[in-house]
Amino acid sequence: MVEFIFGALGLLLLAGFGWLAVGVARAARLHRTATERLAAMGCPRCGGAIGVDAAGVARADWLVRVHRAHEHARQNGRILRVDPCWRFPCPACEAPLVFDPSGTELLVAEQT
Repeated sequence: MVEFIFGALGLLLLAGFGWLAVGVARAARLHRTATERLAAMGCPRCGGAIGVDAAGVARADWLVRVHRAHEHARQNGRILRVDPCWRFPCPACEAPLVFDPSGTELLVAEQT
């Protein structure tokens, strides 16, 4: 009976690690292809193409923001929560857009 319980627990543990590995691999693929996916999208407001240049600039701006936030948090001894969204204006209509690289949606940012 004990062998059965340990076997079942081992199987559940193995399945859990498998599920985690699949999730991490999916997230890595989505982030790796985020710039290309964004470049192929159109603006939800005007329908204009985002393009490779604007997508690259959006990613670069996000990386700069994250680097600055990490430095600021490190200097102040704080824990940082990183906003994964890329925020940038539409190259055609200047609408404020938001893109989450782990997803597939491009949204118009709400004005605050």
